[in-house]
Amino acid sequence: MNDFEYRTVYITQKEYISSLADLLNHPNVPYVLEGICGFVIYEFYDEIFRLYHTFNIDVQMKASNDPEITQRARDLRVEREQLLNPMYSSSEAFDKFGYKLQCIDLKIRILNVQKSYWKIYELMKLGSSRINGIDVKHHPFPNDIEVRIKLYRKIGKKTKNLYDSLLLEWQNWMKEHHATISLKGAIFQEKEVTLALNLGEIYEDYLAMLLVTLRHFRKELAIRDFSIDWED
Repeated sequence: MNDFEYRTVYITQKEYISSLADLLNHPNVPYVLEGICGFVIYEFYDEIFRLYHTFNIDVQMKASNDPEITQRARDLRVEREQLLNPMYSSSEAFDKFGYKLQCIDLKIRILNVQKSYWKIYELMKLGSSRINGIDVKHHPFPNDIEVRIKLYRKIGKKTKNLYDSLLLEWQNWMKEHHATISLKGAIFQEKEVTLALNLGEIYEDYLAMLLVTLRHFRKELAIRDFSIDWED
């Protein structure tokens, strides 16, 4: 496990971004992907993160004890937060004692065994202090998975139409970006919705976008929770 590293990717709504142009041109942002429902996916990365974003405790400790490295890490954090200034400058970004909140609503951890890394998506939300998490462990074969959505009530035609609309928007968005992930079908039952997906080689951003959308509209979609199962 010590050989595994992880990279953090951020998902936020456009309203929290100081300047989309600045984000696109920032030297520490290798890519930006505009998603659906006003969401933006981007990575903020520096080579120094390889010393921190690793499961090798010895490497982590050595970096933490180096004053130059720790100062550089602090400076990078300030730069990253400046990109989301509308969020972090708000009074809602602080608790009642004045401490800054992480403003992370959801963590999606995707493990790629073949490439020996975790890709961790953090859904940024103003004022959020309770982090929910979901793990996706990628296996080479099969590439079929099911997203199982538990409902807290029976849904009617209006809610089903919202599911259909969001799924269609997600599929059209993926086609624009030539994503290698497809929706094989959606099964609606009394207290559960099952989405059958087929993953391609590059799927992480697109699967994360789907899960974030479900999280964002959980009340309207009557979602209690959801999980991912690999088909045998």
